[in-house]
Amino acid sequence: MSGNSRLSIAVHALLLMEGCAARGKTHATSEEIAASVNTNPVVVRRLMPSLVAAGILAADRGPHGGYRLLKSAAQISVAEVYRAVAEGPLFGRHPTPNPNCPVGRGVDEALSSLYEQAETRVLEAFGKRSIRSLARDFVQV
Repeated sequence: MSGNSRLSIAVHALLLMEGCAARGKTHATSEEIAASVNTNPVVVRRLMPSLVAAGILAADRGPHGGYRLLKSAAQISVAEVYRAVAEGPLFGRHPTPNPNCPVGRGVDEALSSLYEQAETRVLEAFGKRSIRSLARDFVQV
């Protein structure tokens, strides 16, 4: 079972853009981001509108266009990025438990509270980290 990589790709893109901004480069194209992420530019182009809609990025057209940060990386929390790109709750619910089974009847209810608590704690941890603080965790090229 693999997890959703949208958050990882979005954070990677923002870290790249933070590095570019620190060197005076204001924009990054989907091709540049995709090369760093090691994915197809289409994957990047499908993800970026969520970050634009959340007010994290702007998308500028033209020969010198691309994506640019709308605020400093110190002001962008990982929680904000997660909320922008999440496609649903952090933990999925059991889609079709057997209602005739004693476990199937109660498993969703038993896990709901636990999932809510876990998601709250994860978002609290994400809220304590900014893109800039993550960038300080490693040397950027």
